[in-house]
Formats: sequence, structure tokens, C-alpha cells
Amino acid sequence: MKRILLVDMNSWIGHHCPYFLLYTKLLLELNYQVDVLCLGEDEIKFSFPQELADKKLQIRQPKLFVFQKFFLKLIKLINQLNLSFSIPSAASLGLWWFVKNAAIEADSRNETFVFLLDMQGYWVDIPLFLQKYLLPQAWAGLYIWTPPKEKFLQECESHSLINHSSLKGLCLLNERLVFELKIKFPAIAVHHFPDVSYLRCHTDEPSLVLELDKVAGDRKIVFLASLTKKHGLIHFLRVADLMSDSGILFFTMGLVRLDGYDADELDYINERLSKPPKNLLVWTDIYPPEETLNALYRRANVAFVCYPDFQHSSNKLTKAIGLETPVLVADNTLLSERVKNYQLGYAVEPTNLLEMANAINYLLYNFQFDESLRQAFIDSHSEQRLKIKLAEIIQE
Repeated sequence: MKRILLVDMNSWIGHHCPYFLLYTKLLLELNYQVDVLCLGEDEIKFSFPQELADKKLQIRQPKLFVFQKFFLKLIKLINQLNLSFSIPSAASLGLWWFVKNAAIEADSRNETFVFLLDMQGYWVDIPLFLQKYLLPQAWAGLYIWTPPKEKFLQECESHSLINHSSLKGLCLLNERLVFELKIKFPAIAVHHFPDVSYLRCHTDEPSLVLELDKVAGDRKIVFLASLTKKHGLIHFLRVADLMSDSGILFFTMGLVRLDGYDADELDYINERLSKPPKNLLVWTDIYPPEETLNALYRRANVAFVCYPDFQHSSNKLTKAIGLETPVLVADNTLLSERVKNYQLGYAVEPTNLLEMANAINYLLYNFQFDESLRQAFIDSHSEQRLKIKLAEIIQE
């Protein structure tokens, strides 16, 4: 039986945890022996107790030198504190050693395939011969977050990793970049992976949804599931101000991260968050379990996914559409292309508050999904589609 070593030693914050659990689940469903190397051993034990007991799934804890143990403890501490973390090149090289040590602990009778769930932490320019020594097994990697297109293409061209003889697939969530990479590197197997989102909801409405219902009353709800600059917080607050008399509740929640705003913007945001007007509901420093988050998206009437200058994929779009909630997105982005192609909502210029207000009113009172297009989008970003893509790469 082929053994899969699934790796993410970069982070356990944000997308990393649900992505890792999802990929573990799909690889097990494909009947592979799955070994995992990650920062979330407790979540693995909670999510897959039977598979661990049956030894279909094993948590790898590679033998480490003292300095490696210290580095690993540091990464875990940073994740527990929910801090952002940029891995320097020297430390990134250390991550490769973690992978090698985990891989060589495998049963030599089983063929091992290594899948790096987030390539970014391993994208370090080290000599090709050293890369081959550290990772001689067949491998593929998913690049979740990429720099702007031109910078990313330059990085791919300059890094020797792209010439690794055991590389079986470079996977991206961004279909634009997949097209560009296939043209620029025809010898490399480049794949577009669907940005899947877990859609199951609680059978009974969670307490947070009941609380939201109590506050909203008969008002429509516009929902932003983040409190950061990247996710358009200030535009959300400003359009809420503009629509203060509209009978709409603007609801936002999440961990507060206000880096990147200037002093005037911070004053405005902090005032709104500390003393929200009647049409604004703010729950700070809270991020519920996935099934509760799903119930909140299902309860909302519009999902605010209007992320300015955001050229990445986002499974918040997949989540909202899967739960039948239309979306407002920023124009001239990857998300706006998907929304327009499948008629999933409305795309606006985030700084044009009047246009945004008109779009919200349209989505609340006049918009209807084309159900065939919505279903086509869901199918193209489904677990089944992702499972097929994974199997294709591993079997190549």
C-alpha cells in the first residue's frame, strides 16, 4: 500500500487547520496509509480516533536534534498565541529536515509519497543536490498563498525547487496562475485545486445563531467573518454608516487585526468597534467551530467577501455559495471572475460606497441564483473533485 506523508509545519492558524483535516480525510477515503506531520496533533487525535486506533493514520514525530526541538517548540508557541509568523530561509531549511526525518521513519516496504500542504514555507533557494538529498521521495505541493503574478513567476524561474526530479505536481488554488505556469514551465505538472469548504451545519441552531436572530429581529443581515484590513473591514464599517437608516444589520466577527491602517483609520475603526451604532453588531476575538460558522453564513442574507486588492482564492466564497448566500466581492479580483462567471452575486469597487450600498440592496431584495450555475460552481469546488485531483497526482 502506498503511504502518504502529509506535511504542514508552517502554521496551524486560519486555513491551515481545516485544510489539513480535510486533506487527511480525503486521503484516508482513497485508502492510502496516511502519516501526518503537523502542528495540530490534538486536533488530529480528536478528528480521527478510529483511524489512529486502526493504524490507518499515524502521527509522525521525527527524531530531532536539540536545536530542531527548540525551533519546533517556538513554531507551536507562535501558533498557540495566534501570531503571524514569517519563516526565514535558514529556518525553512530546518523544515526540510523535519520532513526528511519523518519520511525515513516509514516502513521501507511501503512506497512513500510526500504532499506538502503549504509550499510557501519550503520555497527556499537551496542547492538542488541538497533538495534531492532531503526529499528523494516522489512529492507534490500546494501553494495556498502566492505573491502577485509577476513576482511569483520570477520566483518560480529563479528557484531550483522547480527542477526537482521527484516533483510530481505543483498545485495552486488560483486558476489564473495555473494557466501562466503551464505556459512558462511546460515540463512541470501544474494543477488547479478546488478551494473546498466544509459545509455541514449543526442539526439544532447554535447559541450564537440564536443570539444573532435575537439582535437582528426582522432585519436583513450582511455578514463579514473577519476583522482585518485584508478582508475589507474599514469598507464594511463605512458602508454600514452610509446605510444606517436602511433597516439592515451589518454583522462582523473574528479576531481583531488592525495592522496596515494609518492613525486616522485606526481611530475610526476603534470607535466603531468599541461603540457600534444600532445597525452594526460586532463580536470581537471570537472564531467559532466550523459548523457554527456555517450556520451563521446560512443565516446571513449577504456574505461580504469584498476583499480589496485580493488576488487569491478564498473558501469563504465556496462556503457562502454552498450555503445559498449571495456574495459581494471586490471587482478586478480572482473572486470577482468566479462570481461573474457563475452569477453568484455582485462585484464592486470597494472604495465606491454608493455603488456598494446599491449592490447590497440589489442582493437583498432583487437577486436570485441561477441554480444550474450555482450547482456547477459547487461541483467544481467539491470534496469529490479535490479527491479526484489528489488521486491523479499521487498515481502519476
